[in-house]
This record gives sequence, C-alpha cells and structure tokens, in this order.
Amino acid sequence: MIAPDDIVWLSDSLDSGPLCDIFDAEGWLKMRAVYWESLRAYGSPMDQRRRSRKNAKSSQRTEDRRDQRRLAEATEIVLWIGTRLADQLALAWMPQWLHAIGNRSYQLWILPFEKTRAGGDTPSLEIVNPNEFRYHPPLRLIEDDDRTYLNQAWNAVVAPDPTRLVRFLERPSSPLPLLHNALRKILWRYPDVRSGLNRYEVQILASTTNDGRLAAGIIGDTMKTICVLSEGPGDNWLFWRLRRLGDPSLPHPALELSGEQTRLGDTEVRLTAVGEQMLRSEANFVELNGIDDWVGGVHLDSQDGNVWFHQEGTLVRG
Repeated sequence: MIAPDDIVWLSDSLDSGPLCDIFDAEGWLKMRAVYWESLRAYGSPMDQRRRSRKNAKSSQRTEDRRDQRRLAEATEIVLWIGTRLADQLALAWMPQWLHAIGNRSYQLWILPFEKTRAGGDTPSLEIVNPNEFRYHPPLRLIEDDDRTYLNQAWNAVVAPDPTRLVRFLERPSSPLPLLHNALRKILWRYPDVRSGLNRYEVQILASTTNDGRLAAGIIGDTMKTICVLSEGPGDNWLFWRLRRLGDPSLPHPALELSGEQTRLGDTEVRLTAVGEQMLRSEANFVELNGIDDWVGGVHLDSQDGNVWFHQEGTLVRG
C-alpha cells in the first residue's frame, strides 16, 4: 500500500514553454513560474480555478519545497506515465531534476501505461479509470544505459539549435521507444512551412466558423481531435494559443475575438479573411506577423532571425 505522503505530483506540463539545462532547482522553478504567469497574463481557464493568485503562489512554493525534499531523500522512485509528450518528457527530466536537488543515489523505475485493458491508448493517466490501476503494467528499472539515453534525449530537447533534436530522432533504434515516439511530436509545435501555424493552431482555426463560436466549443473540439492523435495539451495552453492568434496588436490576426476574452464561455471567436487563407495554406502567419515563441530550448524569434518551420517530418530554417 502506498502512503499519501509517498506520492509526488508533477504539476508542471513540460510539453509547453521553454526548457533548459537544470543547473539549480530554484532557478528552474523560477523560469517555469515566469512562463506560466505569462499565460495567465493573456487570461485563461486557469484563472477560474484559483481563489487568489497570492494564495496560489504561496501554496505552490510550499508544495514545491516539500516535494523537493521528499525526492531528494528517496532511494527508490517509481514514475507512473502515459504515452503523451508531457509524460514522456517527465521521464527524461527526472534524472536531471534529481541531480539538481542533490539525489545521486537512487533507483528509478517506470510504470509505462500504453494501453487500457480494453485496448485504448493511454496518453495520460488522467483518463485512466482508477479501478484499472490495479492492472498496471510491470515495473521497468531504468538501467545505466537507459539513463545515458535519457540524458542524451534531454540535451537534444533543450538545445537552442533544433537540428540536434532532429539528428536524435533519426536514430534507428531506442531502448525507450515510447519516449522516442513522443519526442517526434515536438516537431508539431513548430509552425508549418506553408501556413505558419503549428498543428494545434490549425485545429483551432478549423474548429472556428466565419459566423463565430464561443471559445469553449472551439477548445473542446480541438481537444477531442488532439485526443485522437494521442496527445494532450490542456485547455489552458490551447486558450492561450487562441488568444495569440487573435491578438489585435498583430498586423494580420487570424482570429477576431469579442466578449470578455478571459474566460472560455465568454469569448466569441470568428475567423478573419486572412485566417481563412492561412487555414488553406494560402497565407503564412509567421511571414505576416512574425514569431516570438519557445519550443523546448529553441527560441523562435523573427527579430533575431531564428525561425524554423516544420516540413514533412523535419525542420527547415525560415
């Protein structure tokens, strides 16, 4: 029986926002906190679930310190993960984090949930019926060769040059195939070479109508489609992307937003004429509006001339 105090939740979805080498724990936590705060500046569903920002920050710092202490003292760690990118990135991240908080002597095991008993995909444990946890897959010990591979994977993800990740993904075999397959989905976060939209933004536009829809319906339909792809960015991240696509300060926004614009149920969204063109790959969002975005360790920045596009499973410089 697992005691509640022995359970640590990773609340940070690592498939979103900037990632970097973890030189110290406090620096890492601060960097990730700044990123999530930038999303809330756009207004998001996350705001509706917080009683107050001040109390939430205080509670989160206490929780982070407690979890950090427990992990630093642990001699055996079992990581329960699904197949989605965020879960598999947590596997690559964990040895880096343990090293940063001073744990140099531990055994790491994984419970890789790939399929439900009915044969369905398991991108995240959030969709697993709690009754199925008793039928979990066998434990797998992360051996020294696996740790070497995880270190190489993490270094490829956080590298400022995306060609390092592309070369890593070209390897013919992997001791951790679920991780290798998940890392391929990082390429979906890059804008398409024709439309300038990443895969999730295309779906947001495809779920929008000329006459207008509430953001709640758009995000809901987008998440349903993403689940078919065994991928799971949350509503918070998707709403943030929607807001960016409709930012009125852009020269050519793809969406027109009206209403309160800080809550899914109070934000009405319409496709602009240029948004329709982008959806048909007749116009390029990045070429028209520029880009300032992060994918892992890569800062996509038009002003700095660092622009990369996704093209047929690889990346090309813009």
